Amino acid sequence: MQASRQPPDLVILDLMIPGIDGLEVCRRLRSGPGALPDLPIVIVTAKGSIPDRVRGLKTGADDYVTKPFAIEELLARIEALLRRSGATGRVVPSETRLVVADVVLDTTTREVTRSNLHLELTTKEYELLDYLMCHPRQVLRREQIYDAVWGYDFGGESNVLDVYIRYLRNKLECHGPKLIHTIRGVGYVLKERGLCCKNSGRDAMNVKTHLPVELRPPPQTGWPERRPAPGCLLFPRRASAPS
Repeated sequence: MQASRQPPDLVILDLMIPGIDGLEVCRRLRSGPGALPDLPIVIVTAKGSIPDRVRGLKTGADDYVTKPFAIEELLARIEALLRRSGATGRVVPSETRLVVADVVLDTTTREVTRSNLHLELTTKEYELLDYLMCHPRQVLRREQIYDAVWGYDFGGESNVLDVYIRYLRNKLECHGPKLIHTIRGVGYVLKERGLCCKNSGRDAMNVKTHLPVELRPPPQTGWPERRPAPGCLLFPRRASAPS
C-alpha cells in the first residue's frame, strides 16, 4: 500500500468511501503486505450501532466517532492518539523494559513477548498493556484506564475497554496462565494468580492475629480443642473436685 512507503502520523477513515469498503481499508492497513500495525486509525462514520462500533474496533481502529460530532471533540481525540503513539514527541520513560511474570514489554522497540514468544499487538492493545504493566497488582478503575489510554472517559456508555481487554487476554493466554483479572464493579488488575492486590485491605480480614488484644479469643489449655458435630452444642468440662 502507498501508506507503507510514506507512513502518515494518523488516518481518519470514513467507512462510506466510494470504490472500497472502509473496513477493508482498515484491514489492509493492519495486516497483509506493507501493514502498519502502529498507525493510529480513527473511524468517522454515521454508523453508530454497537455492532458497527465493535466491528470497526475489531478490524483494527483505535477510535470510533459517529456523525454528527463536534469538531473540538474529534480534535481532542486525535491529539490524544498522537500523544500516545509518539507522533507528538512523547518522552520515553527511563525504564525501557517492563516485566510482569513472563511478559516483557520493551518501551523503546514497542515489542512484547511472553515466554520468549513475540506477540503481535495493535497500537491500542500495546498502550493498554503498557498502562497495566506500569501498575502491576494494582486495581485500576475503568475511568482511570479510559483517561490514561484513550484520553477521555466514555461515561459508562461504551464497552470499548472490555473489547480490548478481551483482545489482550486472547493473545496473552495463548502462551501462559491468566494475568488480567476482572474486579467486578471496579475495573481490572494485572497480576499472577494467588498474589494479593495492592491496597486491597483484605489480607488482614478474619485473621485472629490481626485482631486487637482485647478481641482475641483466650488460649485453650488443659485439654485439646473440641469441635462440635453439626447441630450439636459443646459445653466445657466441669472441673474435678479437689481431693
